[in-house]
Amino acid sequence: MGHVIVTARSLGWLLLSVVALMAVLGALVSPRWVVASPGDSGADSLGLSMRCRLMSRQPGPQPTAAPAPAPVPRAHCGPLPAGVSPGAWTGALVLLGAGAALAALAALAGLLGCCVHAVCGKSILGVCGAAQAAAGVLYLLGLALFAAGWGADRVRRLCGPDAAPFYLDSCSLGWASYSAAAGALLTLVVAVLSAPADRAARSDKVQERIYQGHTLVCIA
Repeated sequence: MGHVIVTARSLGWLLLSVVALMAVLGALVSPRWVVASPGDSGADSLGLSMRCRLMSRQPGPQPTAAPAPAPVPRAHCGPLPAGVSPGAWTGALVLLGAGAALAALAALAGLLGCCVHAVCGKSILGVCGAAQAAAGVLYLLGLALFAAGWGADRVRRLCGPDAAPFYLDSCSLGWASYSAAAGALLTLVVAVLSAPADRAARSDKVQERIYQGHTLVCIA
């Protein structure tokens, strides 16, 4: 008979795994990786596959006696045209996407690990930890390629002629860059935490509950 095993460590590992994955996925679809120097109402920005530009929109007709209001800047966001994105950023997108796919599979396997505890004789949480470690390495390589692409023409037009690999000149990093970096570091952390989570799922307390005939085993 199968057993459902849930421990505080395995549950914490799973929650942190999902948080790390969401941090990277949120960054991948955001255009706020590199942000130009802000003006009065905001700033243009670039992402790995998206961009945002501030464009002024003239208000509608006003009474002739009223002073003409200033144009209202609004952000227009969309995908980068083909061939515009720096080549290094395309590579970064591929590496980050591959890492996210691995991390997603690890999180899904960890969820199923409550019921399926081994695959081909290997602990499923141990396999998940190895997959997360590989995902973390892919994330770091992707972030390195992202920084190496700062000297591309598209980035120089936004940040200034002095922009170079690993130097943004007048631009700054947007929240998506920090989110991806935090997700990468947290992924490496949860890869390490998979080991104590696995030990907790195979502890003497768990085995004792199984021998007592419990099908659902919850250990704090």
